[in-house]
Formats: sequence, structure tokens, C-alpha cells
Amino acid sequence: MPSKDYRIHLGFEVGTGEAVDIPLHHAVLTGLTRLSGKTTAAEAIMKRLPDGFKALAFKTKRGEIAFTGAQPVVPLFRARTDWEYVQSLLEAAMKERMKFERSWIIKAVKGTTTLQEVYSNIKGELESGKRLRGLDESVWTNLAAYFEKILPQLEAHPFADSLELHPGPNLMDLGHLSEEVQALVIASSLEYVWQQGKDTLVVIPEAWRFVPQQRGNPVKWAAQHVIREGGAVGVYLLLDSQDIAGVDKAVLKSCDIWLLGRQREWNEIARVLKQLPTRERPRPDEVMKLAVGHFFVAAGDWCRQVYVQPAWLDCQTAVAVARGETEVPAGPELEGEAPMVIGDIEGRLEAAEEERDVLRGKVATLEQQLEVRMNEVRELTSSLEAQVERLAGMQEGVKTLRRAFQLLGISRGSASGDIDGIVAEVVKRMPGRETYVLEAKEFILKDYQQREVNRILDAVSGLTAEQKDLLRFIAGVGKVERREAARAVFAHSPSSFSNRTWGDRWNKERLIPVVDIGAATWDSKHGMVIYSLPETIKGRLEVYRPTPQEVEQVVAAAETIFAKEKVA
Repeated sequence: MPSKDYRIHLGFEVGTGEAVDIPLHHAVLTGLTRLSGKTTAAEAIMKRLPDGFKALAFKTKRGEIAFTGAQPVVPLFRARTDWEYVQSLLEAAMKERMKFERSWIIKAVKGTTTLQEVYSNIKGELESGKRLRGLDESVWTNLAAYFEKILPQLEAHPFADSLELHPGPNLMDLGHLSEEVQALVIASSLEYVWQQGKDTLVVIPEAWRFVPQQRGNPVKWAAQHVIREGGAVGVYLLLDSQDIAGVDKAVLKSCDIWLLGRQREWNEIARVLKQLPTRERPRPDEVMKLAVGHFFVAAGDWCRQVYVQPAWLDCQTAVAVARGETEVPAGPELEGEAPMVIGDIEGRLEAAEEERDVLRGKVATLEQQLEVRMNEVRELTSSLEAQVERLAGMQEGVKTLRRAFQLLGISRGSASGDIDGIVAEVVKRMPGRETYVLEAKEFILKDYQQREVNRILDAVSGLTAEQKDLLRFIAGVGKVERREAARAVFAHSPSSFSNRTWGDRWNKERLIPVVDIGAATWDSKHGMVIYSLPETIKGRLEVYRPTPQEVEQVVAAAETIFAKEKVA
């Protein structure tokens, strides 16, 4: 491994023509595509690494400029099935942060060693014959749709199980793969270099896409490890991105070398200048006027404007360009502009098609979810109609019973003794040839059962919107830590519970009202909240001898009350 003091010749200072070199460290390269010369700068750095040092770059778009003289490398893919990795795959595919789906992911990956086995577990849940509720079916359907998108690509393309890198530049062409599979390959390559390699610079393209700030990505997870631990074995990152707005800040803050190329958007310029680790910073208008190949370079405690010497350009001409004595020469990157523009358009078209496919998948998922909800509404409507019909029958029975008491001369509050005996006496005294069928005990029990049902539904309806939203989440997961529930539903930091006063107030305002009505139980010893509404309803109705179908109907009615509540 080269000395930590090794420095890479970068180019020449603009104006003076003095040689500029930079230390070997994690770096950020940013600027407008086609107008800043990022590819040429990256190639120059890769070709001036210490003897024996390796560099790995990735080509992710058709028509993208390739590095001259780079050794081709077969794409590497090594699957992992831990839940953190699978969650990052899903976030990369859906382009959004996973919220409450973690428990489903953990269940799907249990006991698996390949992604195909994870997919089999997901299909098993969908095809198990169990009656999945709306949320369960929605989550399992989304997981299956993602795996159905990437598994055919993983099976259709040959992948290496190890990485063979040569000294100098190496290039892995991923232009034929989807963005999701590209992320898997780049992440596998990073992990391999970090765990088994040394003396290697890895260039991560489109860092805003593969190392995003707001969601997970397999590359982001691997990059965070390399940033923290790679320097010990000589493994460094060069983040290439047109802008840094969406790039993970935990990774950016560990980069000591910054190359800032031409930018046109004021907010982006302000963001980059704020990130520079030096006191000396250029003015925004200076950044907007940078020519191709010219960068503001910040390293350690200095910042200078530098013309980065291309690998194909001699020193004398490069010095003349830096001093302003000659124009930037047209090198390989500037030749054949028309094919490059066509290639760029093709790349954009391909990206648009991929985005269209993602949107179509989301629309299909929403249609499936809508159909599930419609089926639930139909079932509930049918159940309520049956209940109304039954209540109407009970009302007729009560009228008949009232007439029977009138025949006996029994007034309200005076009835006593054996109910069966009273009913038998009523039957004896009924006039005419009419036949009366009385089930007095059933009528009385159902009357009181309905009162209990009303109390249960009123208690659930009486919860606040926040309490219903919390109950909705608890019902979805079944069992969850209080801290995790606070984070998932209200975006509260789990560390807030270290303040006992804050935790007690949170319990009083949100959790305790849910527990008091029996919708959940609170295990304070282990910090767990457990969904218990179905058991509570069954226990409270048990004395009235309800049928299993009646209990299910009450549970469904209660869950409908809070299922539609969602705090904005």
C-alpha cells in the first residue's frame, strides 16, 4: 500500500500555471454533465494513481463516454438476504423510504440464503389460503412485484462471483441492466473491494441516484462502510454527481477532496460551497463561468482554481491553458459530438422508459389495493345488511313479547320469577287460532348484546384522530415496541423516551386511551404494545352467547372506524 503522504498530480493552477497535486483520499467530483469535464478529470485521477493501485469505474447509461484504455470487468453480483439489505433494495426500487413494512420484510427473509428463496416465502404468504386483510395483502403484493422485476434480470445475465481488477483503470459496463440491478452490482463490487481488496479507488457514478439522502439503496449501505473503514486498507471513493442536493450527507462529510466544476443553478452552487471544508471559497459567479476542465479544488485547508490536466494532454500545453495562453484543446471527449448527443438522448429515453415502467407498476399496485378495499366494503355492506335484517326480526319479537306481557297483565318493573314459566303461561292465554313462536331468552340476550356492541363501537369512535392512527398501526403489525410505534406513526425520535416526563405525557395522550378501551395491551416491563381488540370484543360479548360470525362482524365494524383515520 502506498504511503499515506502520496499525492496525485491533478493539473495546474489557473493564472500562475503552478503544478497542483492532491492527497489520496475520498473525493467528490461535481459539475454540469458535458460542460464541466468530469469524465476527463476522473480518468486523469485514475491514470495517475500509485504503481499497482487499481481503479474501478461503472458505465451505467447507453451512449455514455467510456474511459480510454480501461480494462473491461465482468459485473459481479453476490446476493445477501438480511432484512436491512432487502429493505434497501425495496427503497431503491420504489424510490421512497420504507415506513412500517419492516416486520413483513423480516418475516420474508427468515431462513433464506438467496433472493429466490425470499421471493418463494413472499409467494407462499400470498398463496397460503389464509384470509389476508387489506394491509397484509397490499404489502405482500408490493414485495412480490419488486422481486418479479429484478429476478428475471439476475437470471438472464451472467455474473461473476469474484472481482478481477488490474492495476490502473478498470471499467464495468452496466448499461444493459435496469437501475435496480445496477445498484445490486455496484453494491456487490464495493463490498468485495472493501472486504477482500486493497489499494483501490472506486468511482461511484450518479451519486445522487445510488447514494441518496432520503431513502435506502444497497450502494449507500456499502459506501458508508467504505467511507468509514476503507482508508485503513487503501480503499477510497470518488463520488461523481452532477449535483449534491440528493446525495447522502453522512458520506459527503467524510470526503476531504472536492472538485467543483461549472454549475448554473444558484441553490446548487450555494449547497456545494457550504460543503467545502476550507475557509477560502470562490464566489458563485466564478463557479458559473468555469470553462471545460476548470475546477475549484478544495483539499485540507486550501482552495484553488485548477485546470485538470487530461491524461492525453502534455504538460506544456496544459500549463498554457491554465495561464490563459491557449484555448482548451479538443480531445477525445469533445470529438464526435453528434454521436455523444444521440447517446445522451438514448440514455434519457431509456431512463424515461424505466420511470414509465415504475409508474405503471405503482398504478397496477394501486388498482389491486383498490380492488381489495372494494371487496372489503362489499363484505362489510353485506354483513351490515344481514345485521339490519336480524335486528328487524328481533324488533318484531320484542313487540310480540310485549303483547304477551300485556295479556298476562304484567307491567314494566313487576316481572319476576322464571322466564320460561312466564312464556309458557303466555302461550296458554293467547286467544284465537294464531300460532306464536317466542324465544324470550334469545331476544333478551340479543338486546343486551347489542347494547354492549354499541358501547364498544362508541369507545373506539371516541378516540382522537391521533389515537386512531396509532391503533391502526398497532393492528397492522400486531406487536411493536412503543418507541418504534412513536417513530413510525408520529415521526418522534425513539431517544425522546429517555426523558421520563415526555414519555409519560406521550403515554397519557396517545397510548393509555387505546389501552383503557381494551384495543391494545401495554407491557411496560418490555416496552411492547400488543393489539388485543379482537380478544377484548370476544370476551365482552361471551356472556351473550354470540355466534363466531357475530363476533367477527363486530371486530370488522370496530376496525373500520379506525382504519379510515390517517393523520396528515
